Amino acid sequence: MSDPKQWNLWKVLKRRRITIGDLAEMTSYSRVHLQRVKAGTRGASKGLRASIALALNMPVDFLFSQED
Repeated sequence: MSDPKQWNLWKVLKRRRITIGDLAEMTSYSRVHLQRVKAGTRGASKGLRASIALALNMPVDFLFSQED
């Protein structure tokens, strides 16, 4: 399984200048929850993945994978 810290999601957020706080507002998940997902101490549920993909208008598979 890929390292959550290396997911393309974080690169997309950085490029778009979207903070974890902004993403929390966009998805109705808490900033703390998203920080824990990024740190790998909390899993990213299917619902969370879908919510983020919808908010960013990008494919789930791309956001939650990492480039080799």
